[in-house]
Amino acid sequence: MLPPDIVLESGSSRAVFDSVDGMRLTSLRLHGRELIAGDAGRGVFWWGSFVMAPWTSDLPGGRLRFLDADHLLPIDQDDAAIHGVARTVPWRWDGAVARVALPSSWPFGGELSLRPRLVDGSLAVELELIAGATAMPAAIGWHPWFVRSLDSVIARVELPPGALRQHRDATGRPTGLWHAVDPGPLNDGLRADGPVDVVWDGIGRVRVTGDGGHWIVFDDNDHGVCVEPTTGPAGSPDRLLRPGERLVLRLRVDWIDAGTTGGSR
Repeated sequence: MLPPDIVLESGSSRAVFDSVDGMRLTSLRLHGRELIAGDAGRGVFWWGSFVMAPWTSDLPGGRLRFLDADHLLPIDQDDAAIHGVARTVPWRWDGAVARVALPSSWPFGGELSLRPRLVDGSLAVELELIAGATAMPAAIGWHPWFVRSLDSVIARVELPPGALRQHRDATGRPTGLWHAVDPGPLNDGLRADGPVDVVWDGIGRVRVTGDGGHWIVFDDNDHGVCVEPTTGPAGSPDRLLRPGERLVLRLRVDWIDAGTTGGSR
């Protein structure tokens, strides 16, 4: 029997994960404010926050080339394999860490773990992918939908200085080139060292920090805003994991009230 929703609480903050639904974060209240967009009937990709592994973003045509061989992965939508397979299977929760073996739709095996930690005003998550008996390509990420509006104020995104935008060819495949970020709106893979903020002017901001150096940012939607920390370029699982090797992504979500300069620790 799988456990019910996993609930973490600290002061006026609360995080709820659904272990049956791919360890999706279904609610995040930091200092009493609900920050995660709920299910509005738009489908599995459009709400909460879910794990992307062992690739992020889309693989056009479901095609993955690895070690001079082509692999076809299940198509999710728009003739692409979307956001990995970890979100499609139930996870096991032991009271501190959630774990799952990657399903057979991924031909290389491997296991994932998710370790959450909530303190009042801040959620930290550590994702770890471990290769199985076979070498595998890998990328991992986390896909939060933050609410578009707080107290009738519409969110905007602040990028760190020097952020670069991933270039894709006419078929949607990454070319390996990077350019200056356009004024927006954004629906792009980015490369940036610093945190990315979702700002509701006069109210506060969510500061998303990740140690992977890569992001996917989508702010062209009236339902929510996505700031997704990842380990590599969108749609390009660029890490080679040999049997037993690990790939780790550490991230944080902090609420910062307007007029203050730092998040909770």
